Amino acid sequence: MSKKKLSVGVKAAWIGAFALITAALVPFLLHIEEKPGQSVSNGNGNVQAGHDVNIQNNGDVDTGKKYDDEFENMAAKRSSAGIVCLEYLSKTNWDLVTNDTDGLDDVLGFFNLLGYAMEKQEISSNDVYEYFCDDILAYYQTSKGYIDKIQKDDPTELVHLKPLYDIMRIEAAAQPPVTTPDQIYFIKPELRKIFKSETNSINLTR
Repeated sequence: MSKKKLSVGVKAAWIGAFALITAALVPFLLHIEEKPGQSVSNGNGNVQAGHDVNIQNNGDVDTGKKYDDEFENMAAKRSSAGIVCLEYLSKTNWDLVTNDTDGLDDVLGFFNLLGYAMEKQEISSNDVYEYFCDDILAYYQTSKGYIDKIQKDDPTELVHLKPLYDIMRIEAAAQPPVTTPDQIYFIKPELRKIFKSETNSINLTR
């Protein structure tokens, strides 16, 4: 279908209208540019991009990366913890575990501090999920009986671990395909694989 050509007068009118609209929009666009952390969309990609810009502009350290680096530097302790967890998975009784649990204590202590930082809103649950979800789920699920024994002697110990674990299950359950938190857990072969990897963590670099 052919289209009727616009007359010169009509063209001029359209050009004038476009100029007025552009002039009106310029201050608005400049206002948005002055606030790089502000997202014009609720989409996760845009919100995260805004968050990243804020971090760079404010000179803040990426908190999640800071904790991740600290966890990576615990390679020897994680290797020791992995050996203990593998022994427990074989014996299924913490009273029968004979390996030194100092490494496990350090790893659980790290996650306890991470849980406290999340409760204080020093790190978001999303960042914790991004960096540590599988580790938290695996260590807590395997060490629950050990944690219970510690808390029986001192109820103030490792009190931030359970809330951290529960939130990670909620976060994981919300990922596609959506499920319920009580369906988030590792089966024993998966746990063995995870802790076998931990025993080799001293030789691993990312």
